[in-house]
Order: sequence, then structure tokens, then C-alpha cells
Amino acid sequence: MGISLIVLAGFFIEALLGFQLVSGNEELTVTDKAFKGFFFNTNDQSVIMISLAVVVGFFYIIRENNWKIKLIGYALIFIMGLAIVISASRSVLLSYLIMLMLILFLNASTYFKAVYLFFACVIALFIFNLSWLQEVFILLAKIDWLERPIERFSLVIFSMGDDKSVGYRTEIYTTFLDNFKILWLGYGPRDYIQYFDQIKLSFPLGYTNPHSFFIELYLAFGIFAFLAFIYFLLNSIIYVMNTRLLAWKERIFILFIFINFCWIVWVPSSILRLPLVWYPLFLVLVYTVLVKNGTFVSPKLVGRRRSS
Repeated sequence: MGISLIVLAGFFIEALLGFQLVSGNEELTVTDKAFKGFFFNTNDQSVIMISLAVVVGFFYIIRENNWKIKLIGYALIFIMGLAIVISASRSVLLSYLIMLMLILFLNASTYFKAVYLFFACVIALFIFNLSWLQEVFILLAKIDWLERPIERFSLVIFSMGDDKSVGYRTEIYTTFLDNFKILWLGYGPRDYIQYFDQIKLSFPLGYTNPHSFFIELYLAFGIFAFLAFIYFLLNSIIYVMNTRLLAWKERIFILFIFINFCWIVWVPSSILRLPLVWYPLFLVLVYTVLVKNGTFVSPKLVGRRRSS
């Protein structure tokens, strides 16, 4: 929770006070309504936000029974959601919405699950009816803070071909596959120009930051490191899912945390400089190990031990 408040503080210092905390991309400044807090760009900030949000969702809501603590968790998640929306990262926003719906669904009674499904269907009408969605965007764009994110969301929905961010990522991934070759050891971090020597990229950023952690891991450290990391992910998921001591909703949400990690790591140019991205994986795995070793004991068992 403390780390989440620090990251949020950086965002709101820029948003409310107009004070630039970090000098980075000249196009991402406070005057352009790009509030990036303690990070070099808004993508990095939004990725860290969702990484912290899933931790808050798990420990303050999913596994918590105290309603006061749950309210704190919900409040923190909604504030993070505001920062994610204004950061204008489309992929992270999708991840956040899925996380929010999953939290609400896992904690709801049968009646409220039906209510949530109904509202999800209503929202789907707006998503799949582009004319309605466009009208909503026009109204939201009148809000000063939302002008930049609405512009980016509109671009990916209504004119993806003009979206340079999507286009450049597509170029990197296509070039990587077209130029694919077995690398035993890799080229080391942030030096991949030799790999792309056959087909030149239109922008040189991909030579150091290929916008995909999986590609970056392969290019930097080779196939052995790549396969070892895939093994770590799969083995961790199997370990968690086979732990019957965890509640079913805890296992489902931890599975989402791993899937979410695989999804968001292609958003920033590189996560090697963002160690907080690993935070949720580390915490939920430690929690699972402690549960298996009996560190967390249910109150009923404690009561039985005391009575005996």
C-alpha cells in the first residue's frame, strides 16, 4: 500500500500542482496533460500502476474478510484507475477493466453476479456500436484531463492504421519473426541492432528496446534464458493452481496476475528498468509458499487449538 501511495503521489503532484518531476520525452510534459509522476513516460507509469493495483486487489480485497480493509482496497484501486485512464495507455486500461470486473465478480453473490453480467452486456453495446461510443468520446473529450486519453483511445478504435505506436510495435514483431534465428547466448541488454541487420527498422528505438519483454529476453540472453523464464512462469502457475489450501477465488486471481504480467510487459519499451513490474509475482508466490508451510492458519483452526 505504501508503494502505491508514493506512485500516486507523484502522479497527483504533476496533475494538481503542474510541477514536472522527471525530465523525459519532450512530447510528454505537464503542459501537454501527460502526467507521468516519477517515471520517464506515461506508459511506464501506467504499467507500474496496474502491477500495484493487482497486488492491492489480491491482498486487500480477494483474500480479505474485513469490510473496512476491503473499502480501503476498493478506494485505492479506483484512484489508480483514474491515473491509468489519464495516462492513456490503451492496453493497460483494458487490463485494469478486466481486473476490476474479475474482482467484483469473484466477491459478488449470485444475484450481483447476474447484475454485473447485465451491466457488462450494456457496456458491450457501446463498445460494439461505434457510433454510440463516438458520441460518448466527444462528451468526455470536453473534460480537460481526458482530452489526451480520449484522443489516443479514439485513434486505436476508429483509426488504428494511423496509430504510430501500434504500427511501430507491429513492425518490430514482424521484423523479429521474419529475421528469426537461433541465439544461444544473445547480444546482451540494449544492443540488438545486429539481429535486425537484414531488415532495417523505420525507427531506431527497437534496436535497444523492442517493446516486448519476451523478445528482449531472447535477444539479450539467448534461447536458454528464454526457455528458463517460460519454465518459471508455467511452473509457478502449476504450483499455485495445485495448492488446495488457497481459496478458489485466490487461485483464479493469482492466475490472472500471471496472465496480466505476460500482457502488460509489451507496453513499455523495456521492463529491465522497471523492477516493480515483478512485485505482484513475487508477493503472490511468497504468499502461496507461506500458506503451504502453514504460516497462515484459519481462525477456526486457531480456535480449535486454543480450546484443546
